[in-house]
Amino acid sequence: MQQDQIGVETAPAFYKIFVADLDRSIGFYSSCLGFREQRRIDAGKFDETVLVPARQGASVVLCCWKDGRAVQRGTAQGPTGYFVSDVDGIAARMIDRGARTIISPVDYAGMRIAVLADPDGHRIELLERKSADASP
Repeated sequence: MQQDQIGVETAPAFYKIFVADLDRSIGFYSSCLGFREQRRIDAGKFDETVLVPARQGASVVLCCWKDGRAVQRGTAQGPTGYFVSDVDGIAARMIDRGARTIISPVDYAGMRIAVLADPDGHRIELLERKSADASP
C-alpha cells in the first residue's frame, strides 16, 4: 500500500526522556556523546535541560520530576540511535560513566553496532559506518 506524499519534509527535532538525576545525565550525555547544554527550562512539574549535538541533528531533552517520583520506562520505546566514529571506545566510556551493556560491540550489515542502557535504563544504540568514506 502506497502512502500519500503530502509535500512536507520533516526531521527529528528532539528526543525527550525522563531521568532520575538531571546533573548526572547531563554529564553522561555530554562526556559520552558530545552533547552540550543549550538551556534549562522550568516546565512546572518537571525541569528540562536541552542538550544539542556537536554537529547537526536532533536534540536530547532531559527531564526530571520535581516531586522526586521514580522514572518508569514502558515497553513501547526502542533505543535512540547515534552515529559515532568509534563504537568500541564510546561504549567503554559509557560503561565507565554508569551505562550497562545490552549488546556488546559487533559487526553487523556493514556497520559496527552496540546497544547500551544509560544510568536510568534508557537504551542507546551506537552505529559506526564501516566504509572508508563514511563519517558519523
